[in-house]
Amino acid sequence: MNLSADTFDIIVPAGTTDQSLAWQLIGDEFFGFTTLLEKKQYAEAWRTYSIIGDRLDTIVGCQNDYAMIIKLWPICIRLLNASLLYGNNLILWRFLNHLRRLAMERYNQGARDHPIPKLITFLCQIPIGELLNVIQMGYLRTIHCLENRLEFGNALVLSTWSNYMKKCEHQALPADVLTSGYSTVLQAAKDTFTPTGTRTIEILHDYLYAAYYNAGNYRLTWDLALETVNLAGSPGLIGEHPVWCLAIQGYALAVKLMYILSPDMGSRDLAVEELELAIQRLEQGDRECHTRVLMLKGILDNKRNIS
Repeated sequence: MNLSADTFDIIVPAGTTDQSLAWQLIGDEFFGFTTLLEKKQYAEAWRTYSIIGDRLDTIVGCQNDYAMIIKLWPICIRLLNASLLYGNNLILWRFLNHLRRLAMERYNQGARDHPIPKLITFLCQIPIGELLNVIQMGYLRTIHCLENRLEFGNALVLSTWSNYMKKCEHQALPADVLTSGYSTVLQAAKDTFTPTGTRTIEILHDYLYAAYYNAGNYRLTWDLALETVNLAGSPGLIGEHPVWCLAIQGYALAVKLMYILSPDMGSRDLAVEELELAIQRLEQGDRECHTRVLMLKGILDNKRNIS
C-alpha cells in the first residue's frame, strides 16, 4: 500500500478513493447499534445494522483502503463484546461473513491471494472464545505498521494508539506521551486551519478522548471539553439539521465529559446547560444524531436519579 502523510492525515495515491470518512461513519454507527441494544430498542438497532450493511456494499473493494484495516479491529472488538454480552454470536459473525463475501467478490489479483479476503476469511474461522486475543494482536500489528510508515507524531497514529489502549491494553504507552503528542498536533492544527474549522475540532476530539480515557487527567479533560464546546457548539457548524460527523462527535463527547466531571469542577449549572442544549440541537439532526441523543439523555437521567 503506497501512502504518504502530513501531520494530520494520510494522503492516498492519485486516482484512489479515500474511504476514511465512510469507515469512520461505519464505526460510529456500530457504536450507535450497541447503544440501541443497551436501550432495548432492538428493532431500531437491527435497522442500523442493516443500514451499515448497505453502506459496506458501496465501499468494500477500494484499492489502498487503509481505513478499512484500521477500523476493522475496533469494530470487531465492539461487536465481539456485544455478542458475548447478549449471547448472540450473529452480532459479530453476520458482519464478518458479509465483509468476507464482498471482499472475495471485489478484490482483484485473484481474491484468494489478496491480503484482505485472506485476513477476513481467517477471522471467520476462529472460534469466538479465541477471537479477542487474535484481534488484539492484529490491532497492535496494524498500529506498528502504521507508525513505521507515518511516524508517531501523526494524528492518525496517535488516535489509533489511543483507541487501542482504551479497548485492549491500558498501559501500552505512557499516557503522557500521547497527550504530549496531541498537544503538538493541536497547536499545528490551530496554526494551519481556521479555529472553528472541522479539522481543528476533530483533533480536539481525539485529544479530549486521550486526556480522559487514557490519561485520566480530569483538569486537562475539562479544559479541552470547554474549548471544544465553545468551538464546535457554534450554530454555523452544527446548523439547523446537523449531519453526524467527527466534529459533531467531538461536541457530543465534550458535553458528556463536562457533565460527568462537573461535580468535581464546581461548574454543574454550566455543564447541565450545555448538555441540554446539545440534546436540543442533536434532536434536529439525522439518525445517528438521534441515537447519540438517547445516550446523552441516559447520562442526564442517571445522574439526576443518583442525586
